[in-house]
Amino acid sequence: MDTETIGFFVGATPGVAIILRNMWYQQMLQKQIEAVAWEERSWNDTQLGFKQQLNLLFHPERYIAPSDSPALVKAKQALLSAWPQIRRRHWIGGGVVVIGAIIGVAVGVALA
Repeated sequence: MDTETIGFFVGATPGVAIILRNMWYQQMLQKQIEAVAWEERSWNDTQLGFKQQLNLLFHPERYIAPSDSPALVKAKQALLSAWPQIRRRHWIGGGVVVIGAIIGVAVGVALA
């Protein structure tokens, strides 16, 4: 394998690790919401549907429905309170991937 290719993957690896860790954290929060929804037989909240995903991304204030129970509201608020941090970590991880890959390739070219 070329040194540039190795440099690319070595440089991009930390950013990918940040993004994967962040996705795991979001999934953990989502599993808590699903567990509460299963306990309460609230079938609409057992998985994020397309409309709920759009609400979470673009209209977080609509993510909590008026018909949600207090336990479900609490679980959803935990996700909503962490949402800005999750988005920030994704952006940081993406930036680290891009910058790391560029630096890795540059180092690979210099070493070749």
